[in-house]
Amino acid sequence: MSITNEKLACRAISEQVEFLLASKQNFGIILTFLLASATPDLYWYNP
Repeated sequence: MSITNEKLACRAISEQVEFLLASKQNFGIILTFLLASATPDLYWYNP
């Protein structure tokens, strides 16, 4: 039973990796957006 769970976990991880590689361009945009949205908080806590 644990063997099938490990196979499912490996399959899920590989699918996530393929998705990240496919959406690498979108990932950069999302990362930039997250950094930009986190910047006001940094300024807020460190005036």
